[in-house]
Amino acid sequence: MKKFAKMSLVAAVAVAGMTSVNAADLTEAIKGVDVSGMARYRYTENDVKDGRSDVTNGYDVEVNVKAPVNDTVTAVFKVDVSAGYRADANIANVAKDGKPSVNLEDVYFSFALPAATVNVGKQNVPGTLFDSDNGTGVVVTAPAGPVSFTGSYFNATENYEDTYGLGVAGSFGAVNASLWYADITDVKSAFAVALDGTVGPVSLGFGYADADDATAGSGANDFNSLKVTAAATIGQVSLSAAYGKSGENGTAELHGGNDAGVNGVGLSQVKMNTADTSIITLGASIAATDKLSLGLGYLMGTTKVANVADTDLSEIKVSASYAMSSNFNISSYYSIAEKDAAGNNDTESNQGRLELKYSF
Repeated sequence: MKKFAKMSLVAAVAVAGMTSVNAADLTEAIKGVDVSGMARYRYTENDVKDGRSDVTNGYDVEVNVKAPVNDTVTAVFKVDVSAGYRADANIANVAKDGKPSVNLEDVYFSFALPAATVNVGKQNVPGTLFDSDNGTGVVVTAPAGPVSFTGSYFNATENYEDTYGLGVAGSFGAVNASLWYADITDVKSAFAVALDGTVGPVSLGFGYADADDATAGSGANDFNSLKVTAAATIGQVSLSAAYGKSGENGTAELHGGNDAGVNGVGLSQVKMNTADTSIITLGASIAATDKLSLGLGYLMGTTKVANVADTDLSEIKVSASYAMSSNFNISSYYSIAEKDAAGNNDTESNQGRLELKYSF
């Protein structure tokens, strides 16, 4: 019995020693690693007048990791898990829930060289024209005084192959400016210019983009978008206004999203993501308490259907946001949108959302 007790004591000491060594190794391995991200749940309900409503449960988890490899190289990873599932009890053969897929969004190595930073691998395509498209390529950014120059080449993105880009951005006093050019071989080329700055309590912004589509027919290859914004905060009240206009053939994005910096004008249901559309938005919010803010937004505009008739657009949105803590926020909104088309082909849609978001 004494021999067994001694052996048990020796084993316990050995295990403790191994545990200590492994803990030290782990601590050293994760030294300097920066981990950030968020977890979000969204409940969204849409109701179209005289139509069928739908309910969606949306999930999104993002984890960003930056790990120093050595004095020059940093490894960057981003994992994204997202999905939306319909929860309509009145619709047959609809998946009520499931297991979201895991997407490896970023995997690249960043080289901090004396004259430039070079990123190699899977990453976002830089600039506003691509709406944060992801692809595999090389991005070089070099500072030069008050500006920085960016050059990129991607052999594949989410939508295209052989994509080249050039950009220059800088700050000049209270004004920030950027110019981007991109070319997708035998598909599209485009440029975008953006300016923003402050005048007293007012923030102003301007953006314009123009694109040529090499695959479009004759006379149908001119795409452009214009955006002008203004915002101000006076005490507890914040005010904002925006104007956006797209060309007769569409916006100038190289990917058809609707929230790129060059044309992100709209509210929840109506956005400037179609051709021949003009939109004005007005917004106001108030910080009711240190944690609670309330907002009101209004949108009006027109869009042309088949280049024939104008359709009037409108949307009104009320919102609320409660910061329970610095890393956990609860928000909601309710929106009513209308489209008044020629021939009394009018539609009205209501949308409500509840969101819970944890950031780390």
